[in-house]
Amino acid sequence: MLNISTPSATELAAKLARLAPAGLNRVFFTSGGSESNESVIRLTRLYFKLKGYKNKVTAIARNRGYHGSSTGAASLTGIEHFHEHFEPMMPNVRHIDPPCYRCPWKKSYPSCGMMCADELEKAILEEGPDNVAFFIAEPVMGAGGVIAAPPEYFPRIRQVCDRYDVLMVSDEVITGTGRTGKMWGIEHWGVIPDIISTAKGISSGYLPLGAVIVHEKIYQTLLESKGVVMWHGYTNTGNPACCAAGLKVLEIVERDGLIEHAARMGERLHDGLRRFRSLPIVGDVRGLGLMAAIELVRNQESREAFPAEAGVGAQFKRAAFDGGLLIRAIGDNICMSPPLTISASEIDLMLERLGEALAKTEAWAKSQKLM
Repeated sequence: MLNISTPSATELAAKLARLAPAGLNRVFFTSGGSESNESVIRLTRLYFKLKGYKNKVTAIARNRGYHGSSTGAASLTGIEHFHEHFEPMMPNVRHIDPPCYRCPWKKSYPSCGMMCADELEKAILEEGPDNVAFFIAEPVMGAGGVIAAPPEYFPRIRQVCDRYDVLMVSDEVITGTGRTGKMWGIEHWGVIPDIISTAKGISSGYLPLGAVIVHEKIYQTLLESKGVVMWHGYTNTGNPACCAAGLKVLEIVERDGLIEHAARMGERLHDGLRRFRSLPIVGDVRGLGLMAAIELVRNQESREAFPAEAGVGAQFKRAAFDGGLLIRAIGDNICMSPPLTISASEIDLMLERLGEALAKTEAWAKSQKLM
C-alpha cells in the first residue's frame, strides 16, 4: 500500500493516538473545528453504509451546543444565531436539551434523575434506531455558557449509544489538550467515545490545525470494504508546517506539565469564584479546569434572568475592561478560559478584578432599577 504523507503528519498522528483514550488510534487531519465536524458527518455516514444500514444518517446534538459554522457543522450547532438567515439547514439533525442551570423540566440536580440524558434515548426511539448515526456533545459546553455535565450524564449517554448502535462523538475543539485539567475533557466522566473531533489547543492557534481521532472499529470497517474509497479531504489536510506546529505544542504541553498545571490552577480559580455566589447578581458559578462561567441574574432565588435588551453582560464587560480585565460575555454569561500557563498570582489578580467588576455591575443594575 502506498503511503503518502510527511514526517510531521505521521509523527503527530502517532502522538495523538498515544494520547487519545484506548482504541482511538486513527487520525485524520483538518484545518479547524468546523472541518473536523464536517468530517464526522461524512465519516459516520460512510461507516454505517458499509455496515449495511441504508438510512442511518441522522445526527443528534444538543441545544446551546457549538460545533462550527460551516453548513453541516452549523446544523449540528444548537444556537439560533447560527441558523438565522441560513435556512434550510442540513436535514436529519435533531437537538435535545443539555444538563444546565436552567433545566427545561424545572428540576435540580441530583433529584432530577438525569432526565436530560434520558432525552437521548427518547429521541433515538422517535427517530428510529436504524436511522440515527451519531450523538455529538462537548464535554463542557463553550459558547453555550460553559456548562459541565454532572458525573452520571456521559456514562448514561454511553450506555444509550451502545444500546442502539449509535456512535458517540466527543467535540473536544475547546476542551482538548488539557483545558479541563485532563488531556481530553471526556476523561473526567470515565467513558470512551467512538470519535473525538478537536482543533484549537493542538496547535495553540499558531497555525490552523484540527483532527478527527477515530476508534479502530471504524477504521477497520473502512479498511475491509472492497473497492470503497472515502472521497474526502481538504486543501491543507495534513499540512506539514501545521503538523510540525502541533508536534511542538504537544511537546511543550507534556514537557512543562501544563495539563497538571491547568488542573491545579483550575482548582484555585473555582475556589475563588465560589465566594461570588453570595452576591445577589450571581445566579450560578460553573465550569471545569480552566473553563469557568458566572451567570448574572436579576433574582438569585428565582433564577430570573435580566431582560436581554438591558445588556447587563455587556455592562459587566465594559466594567471589567475599565478595570484592566479582558473577558467574554455571552449574553449574561461571563465566560473565562485563561491560558494554560497562567500563574497562581495571575489567577488571584483575575479574581480580584472580577470581584470589582461584579460590584460595579450590580450597583449599576440597581441604579437602573433592574434588580
